Amino acid sequence: MVPTSQVGGWPAWLVLGLVALSLALAVSHAVRPSHRTLVAAVVTMAACFLGGLFGTAVGLARSFGSVASIDPALKSTVLARGISEAMNCTAFALGGTLLWSVPFVVGEVRRRRSGRPGAATPATGGPPR
Repeated sequence: MVPTSQVGGWPAWLVLGLVALSLALAVSHAVRPSHRTLVAAVVTMAACFLGGLFGTAVGLARSFGSVASIDPALKSTVLARGISEAMNCTAFALGGTLLWSVPFVVGEVRRRRSGRPGAATPATGGPPR
């Protein structure tokens, strides 16, 4: 059994850290909606998504790169471990995006209904005039 700390390699921990940060900012946006928390939540979620793509690419490159110079009996094990790392990064990024969307949407609805400057009006969908 592989220890939990080695399940996804270092890219997975980067993605999990970005997910935690983006969730915290999305909840902050839901509690006190403003343009600043909106931008911060969107930027960190984009970074999380890009981190997931980066982790997927690193995991696949590492697994296929190490297969060329390894004992044939271990090739399937090493390849499976690298693909597992890549899929963990992808799953963490997608799961974080799904979790992030709920408090983010709540914050956006509250921000748009508040009537603050820069918020879209319900009738037009654009900024108030």
